[in-house]
Amino acid sequence: YCHAYRILEAGPAFQTWLRTNFEQVRRTPDDILRDYCAMIDAVRARSGRETRFVVLNVISTSDSENIHSYAGFDRPIGKTLASVRKREMNLMLHDLAADRNVAILDADAVAADLGSRRHTPDGLHGSGLLQSEIRGELLRMLRQRGVPGFAAATG
Repeated sequence: YCHAYRILEAGPAFQTWLRTNFEQVRRTPDDILRDYCAMIDAVRARSGRETRFVVLNVISTSDSENIHSYAGFDRPIGKTLASVRKREMNLMLHDLAADRNVAILDADAVAADLGSRRHTPDGLHGSGLLQSEIRGELLRMLRQRGVPGFAAATG
């Protein structure tokens, strides 16, 4: 995936090359779930043990969204509204967690607690505080699961 603004910055020759040589494919949450499952199964089969995974969810919480009715949007709504797609992706991760014993670091909840608008002003990139809080949550999860090398410092 490449952000549209990057493609526009690359110029018309690059844009023509992309349109001529590639087909844009929109992947559904089900497609992505299948790929996650295949990857996890392959890693676990190759390692010969129950390799553990932690996945961060998408920051979907927005304190500036004010849609009162989705009736006017074409179905599936996730194709039209990024906020709905993000929530669909987070729901898909819960299916993954249940099916493959994967831990979810709830970055969405961390952002909501701090204030999404302030700490993800462009809806994508987190503030330094948000990143620090997410790293802290990851460290807590790794310690809680007894992952070697992540025990609390003593002394």
